[in-house]
Amino acid sequence: MGIDLNDIKSYTSVDTEDVLKTVEEFPEQCEEALNICKSLNIQKVTCSNISIFGMGGSGTGGELVNSLTDDKINVPLMFFHHYHVPNFISSDSLCLLVSYSGNTEEILHVYDTVKSRKAHIIIYASGGLLLEKAIKDNIEYVKIPSGYQPRCALAFLFLPLLYTLYALSLIPDPGKDIEKSIEMLKNLREKSGRHIPSEKNYAKEFARKLTGTIPLIYSSRSYLEPVAKRWKNQLNENAKTMAFCDNFPELCHNTICAWDKTEDNYSLILLRSREEDSSVKTRAEFLKALAAKKIATVEEIKIDSESILEEILSVIYLGDFVSIYLALLKGADPVDISLIRQLKEKLCR
Repeated sequence: MGIDLNDIKSYTSVDTEDVLKTVEEFPEQCEEALNICKSLNIQKVTCSNISIFGMGGSGTGGELVNSLTDDKINVPLMFFHHYHVPNFISSDSLCLLVSYSGNTEEILHVYDTVKSRKAHIIIYASGGLLLEKAIKDNIEYVKIPSGYQPRCALAFLFLPLLYTLYALSLIPDPGKDIEKSIEMLKNLREKSGRHIPSEKNYAKEFARKLTGTIPLIYSSRSYLEPVAKRWKNQLNENAKTMAFCDNFPELCHNTICAWDKTEDNYSLILLRSREEDSSVKTRAEFLKALAAKKIATVEEIKIDSESILEEILSVIYLGDFVSIYLALLKGADPVDISLIRQLKEKLCR
């Protein structure tokens, strides 16, 4: 059974491990991650390509780095989230392997494969077998703080990856943008935290509008695609809500046709960029008007920011709050991932 979002004393009856507290502490997590970044001592390597490997919450940081730097970096950079290692990866490749627990089956498999090909490797993990392998094999690694679920450790899984590219002289120093982003996150928390009543809390009201719907999250720029996926994943895991994501302009070549017969149990979330080109803007406005005739909830998110990093982190942060508040409204414990655990047990048999 769901709860009244203005009754904050009842939150832990649903959110049994207070995942909301972890969300509220995200700005401080970013500060801690930035301190880790500043102490990194990444060995300089020459490579012809860079690949980031990560699964689930551990992979989100890699997807963000990939989209954030594609117009800044002059070395091909790709992200992968499966067992398969592309054939082009060889001794002149740099492979960044991310597994929060250090025990992700797919990433352990990738490690053995890229090591056999003599690729340069850097590990990002809080412990586990992956970190043990790195230490044993004298592989470079970044140890990140333990004690979180992967989806709750985004700052540690994103910012060190970003700083690695800076340490390799591939992108400009992101430090100033990170510091400004942290201040923006703190301001957003002042408007979205648990103590702000629903009538003054956009995130709580947003969650209420999503109740009973299947959210569709559409992004209007390539760097917002992993942000839309983060929204989907957080709604899936935290709120136990089916959700889907898509992106402009691609969705205008296929997905748009489905709106002709769409039922009213969907909601639409448009992640709008501050840097949309005119063609994408026309497409987004057309789709928004079309959806408004079909469904009750059409929400548009557009952050006024000075940098793309601020925009990305702010939209992610809002989505994290919304997912927890929706979980509370549904009576779904955000920490519960019992179906994932069941699947892992079956895989281990």
